[in-house]
Parts: sequence; structure tokens; C-alpha cells
Amino acid sequence: MMRTLLFILVFTCCSLTADAHKPLDTAEPATKAQPIVIRAPQKSWVAYNRLSGNKDLDYYLLAEVRKGDPIDATLLVPAIDRLADFHPSLALLGPGLPVETGSLSEEILDTFLQIDPAEGVMVKTGKRAAETFFEPFTQTKYWPRQSIHLRAPESGRYYLAVFDLNGQGDKYVLSIGQQEDWKGKDLLQFPKIWWQVRMFAEKERSTYVLVGALAFIAFSVLVLLIKGRS
Repeated sequence: MMRTLLFILVFTCCSLTADAHKPLDTAEPATKAQPIVIRAPQKSWVAYNRLSGNKDLDYYLLAEVRKGDPIDATLLVPAIDRLADFHPSLALLGPGLPVETGSLSEEILDTFLQIDPAEGVMVKTGKRAAETFFEPFTQTKYWPRQSIHLRAPESGRYYLAVFDLNGQGDKYVLSIGQQEDWKGKDLLQFPKIWWQVRMFAEKERSTYVLVGALAFIAFSVLVLLIKGRS
């Protein structure tokens, strides 16, 4: 019985990695001078972060990008009632890019973004239909906002920037890359990731209930095993 439970757990975890992104450490500063660095931007990463408001802006550096490499980024917000009208913007800065301001004036762009003379910029703004994305590993829901999908026109350093034109500030999720790269040792991090993401999505009550139920089942199985051997 114990082997069967272990097999089910491992099989489930391996299946979920097909759609899971590795979390980024967002504890460090996220300015352009000190961005959150992504060493392999073609691999799948996800940032659970928050804008503090007051024209806050987070930068992510896509390091080691070569001409022709895919650049994929999707911005979402947790499906929490207060975030229904929260539509942060997403910008890509880097060499060889056109200048697409997303209907923003030069004055507004200068207020938020630090654009070097050698950089182009693509800005994605606006509102999308209230579709919902369900993440099966953590059983959490999100509303997609902005996305960027292209191939790098030149080799160099590219930056993703997340900001809110209204200065509202709140939680967001930034998904980067598409190549899954989970290894066996990463399975050990799943319980921690599951817990942290559900706390981020403000699913505290249901999380406590699930953990309590799992603990009860594990305890019951242990008692049955002990009785079976006595």
C-alpha cells in the first residue's frame, strides 16, 4: 500500500512538471541598475511579485540572448476580487527593437521607463477579456493581462519591465520562457512551492484545510500499517 501511494505521488508530480515554471527569487531589488537576472530566458521561469504603487516598476534582465532566440513573456494577476480592474503594463527593452509605445505619450514613457539610446521598446497596455487561467499544480487561478512573443532581432541584453500606469500597485505573476527544465531533485521543492504560491494567491483557508486533510490521511494510513503488522 505504501509503495502504491508513493508511486501515485511521484507520477502526479512528474505529470505536473509538464506545465510548471520554476519560481524566480524576487527578494532582491528589481531596478534597471539591479534587475532580477534570468540566466537562461528560453527556459520556463515564473516571478511572483508585487508592485508597491507610487509609480513602482520592476525590471527583469534576460541575459545571454542571441539573435533569433525566442522571447516569451506573459503577465497575469491572481484571480482575486480586488484585482479584477488591475491591469499592469509590460514592456520589453533591448537592441534592434522597434519603438511601439502602446499609445503612451513620450512624457509618460519617460516617467516610468529608463530607455537607453541604443534600445528600442515595445509596450503592451490595455484591458483583456475576463478569461481565467487555471494552474493545475497549485490549483490557483489567474487573469491574463499582457504578453510579448517574438524572436530577438539582435544579440544583447533585453529587459522586461512591469509597471502600473495608475500607480495602484498589487500582486502580479510574470511567466517567462517555454522550455521546461525540471529535474528529479526539483521534486523535493514541490511542497514548499505549492505552499508559497497558494499563500501568494491568498488561498490560506483552503490550503490549511487541504494540509489538514492530507495529514489526517497520512496518520490514518500509518495507523493501519502498524495494526497490520501487530
